[in-house]
Amino acid sequence: MLFLLSLIIYTSLLFTQLTSPLSMGLSIIFLAATISVLIFNLIPSSWFSFLLIMIFLSGMMIIFIYISSLAANEILFHINNMFIIPIIIYMVYIYNQTNILTSNNNFMFSLFPYSFEMMYKVYTPSIYLFTVFLIIYLLLALIVVVKNSSMKQAPLRMK
Repeated sequence: MLFLLSLIIYTSLLFTQLTSPLSMGLSIIFLAATISVLIFNLIPSSWFSFLLIMIFLSGMMIIFIYISSLAANEILFHINNMFIIPIIIYMVYIYNQTNILTSNNNFMFSLFPYSFEMMYKVYTPSIYLFTVFLIIYLLLALIVVVKNSSMKQAPLRMK
């Protein structure tokens, strides 16, 4: 968990050094994914972290498409190396201090103690209708978005 926190701090500090809107968007996407993994480790319910990452990614996809259509020819990354090297050394030090690879034979079970139980809770017979409804709703929303964006007069589809 200390490694995830240091990764979040590193990504936040890296975000301040980025100049391109595309690289800033990618940094925010990576930060959202890291925060989602951290929340999944803290809260045994996977729904909250899943919803968080889906909301962040859907918003960032819209921003990413808009910015990439505006700033198509910019240089993607330009970061000062004097800033990166100490942070990478610090992250390696934190990673070694956490001792993730223990001598425990049940390594996978110690990392994910609730994974099988959580999978069962998502697809229990009591809520399977809700899960099917959610899948169908998301599929219909995807089809509507694709149909709306495939028009030839849309702002992003202009010659």
